[in-house]
Amino acid sequence: MMYKHSRGLLSLLALMLLLLMQERGYSQNEWNLRSDKDDIHAYTRKIENAKILEYRIEAEMEGTVPAALNLMRDLSLYKKLFPYTSDLKILHQESENDFHLYLTVNTPFPAKNRDGTYHNVITINPDQTKARIDISISDRGDHIENNNVRLKKGYGFWEFTQIDQTKLKVVHQFYTDPEGTVPKWLINNFIIKNPIKSIENMKKLILQYPSSALIQSKSEK
Repeated sequence: MMYKHSRGLLSLLALMLLLLMQERGYSQNEWNLRSDKDDIHAYTRKIENAKILEYRIEAEMEGTVPAALNLMRDLSLYKKLFPYTSDLKILHQESENDFHLYLTVNTPFPAKNRDGTYHNVITINPDQTKARIDISISDRGDHIENNNVRLKKGYGFWEFTQIDQTKLKVVHQFYTDPEGTVPKWLINNFIIKNPIKSIENMKKLILQYPSSALIQSKSEK
């Protein structure tokens, strides 16, 4: 009986230790608020076995889900929405809601510019009150030769949710390995700067699109 009791106690202690370790591991991956200005909330968190932080931006703005998607698809405004990008072009397109976009990310001298191909997959709720753009780095642009540093790993999303008839909630989350030799601490210090600027620009640019515009869902094609 003593043996069984001891074995049960050891099992309980082992389980408590495992839960404690999981809790500590989880706490290291919690989001940390980095900026909270003009109703734009920016967070970062550490990813296991990665030196670059993942970021998350949350904001509310005037607009609708269809207007937001129309803006995100409008390449003529892409450089205004993302002023740190250039050389953008669609390399491959399965549909309006599934395409591979190549672009260059302009990096301050003396670091080399980064480039990569971003696979965008758009899903839209039937009532068009919520939409999501899942993004990942693809190899569609690997044939392009230049002096840039090629991005090979990255993933994230844009999510748009209608709050009421005129207001929208936007969530943007992304992680990418910048490759090359840029100091990781330097990247992490400025990692939320460009995404916050894009959200600020989105608040202005989205007003160019009629709130009543409809988007055709993937499921409707």
